Amino acid sequence: MTSSAVSAIDFGNENRYPENQPRSFRELVRYLNSRPAACWVSLTCYEPQRMVDGWVLPRLANLTNLVLLDRTVVRATHRFSNGSIASLTVTQRRPRPGVDEWASLLSQSVSDWYSPSAASPLFEKREITLSAAVFVEATEFGDVLLTAGLPATQGVESPAENSSTTLDQCGQAATLTFYMEVLAQAPLKPDPAPP
Repeated sequence: MTSSAVSAIDFGNENRYPENQPRSFRELVRYLNSRPAACWVSLTCYEPQRMVDGWVLPRLANLTNLVLLDRTVVRATHRFSNGSIASLTVTQRRPRPGVDEWASLLSQSVSDWYSPSAASPLFEKREITLSAAVFVEATEFGDVLLTAGLPATQGVESPAENSSTTLDQCGQAATLTFYMEVLAQAPLKPDPAPP
């Protein structure tokens, strides 16, 4: 799942088997397959809004220690001297009445998302400063990494993804879906950190 609502799950060769999936992901796949959407590129496709409304939001509503800010972009990351995040400055948008927020191409609307200007013809906006003990980076474009001035790159895994070299600007890398699971203990041989 991605914040840009890629609606076809990319399982990969081994991840398609339920025994290789976290329980919560298997539950999601069962939910999605009980409400199938037509597609030819995946074993499981879904209509993004129906999945968000019917599966994601009900589960998030039960988490009292989590605040979800949808339609929100990070404009600035403020860090303590030790490097940890002190606060984020974000812009949250809501479509103006009568506006179809998805009628424009991303390239035509993304600069408006990041602009703090309230004069947008498409969106009502508010700027928010967030402080918390923990932030979860769930932006599509790595907003926290980039506004914090941290080193980051975009690309495909090499030599996987049918690539013999790392392609830092490969557009497919931005659409690959993934899932994670918190382990009870660290693996004996952890994967090496990327450079």
